[in-house]
Amino acid sequence: CAGMVRHGCVGPDFLGQVLEREAASPTAFGRLAMPHSIHMDAMKTCIAVAISRTGIAWGEGKLVNIVLLTAINKVEKRFFSDIYEALLSLFDDAANFEYLCGVREFSELRAMLTS
Repeated sequence: CAGMVRHGCVGPDFLGQVLEREAASPTAFGRLAMPHSIHMDAMKTCIAVAISRTGIAWGEGKLVNIVLLTAINKVEKRFFSDIYEALLSLFDDAANFEYLCGVREFSELRAMLTS
């Protein structure tokens, strides 16, 4: 969240809004988590990515390997469900998921997402 604030994508209250959303309903789907603010009022739409080969504790007893922290601004929130579904579909493919768990450079991730 700090990087998103530093880059002017979200305000300083973003982390609290994400935690509020997670408390209402966790955003982990298998080994993927896609947390986002409950308000969808980011200054700029962006996604921060965290990849862990060993996993990150998430919610109650879950372990995720990929976290896509999503910030959506008001203008683009109408596209949120399309973006969300597209990302879930991409990561639902086991081969794609395993490949992405091994990604070390942003350029590799970008190449995968745009191919």
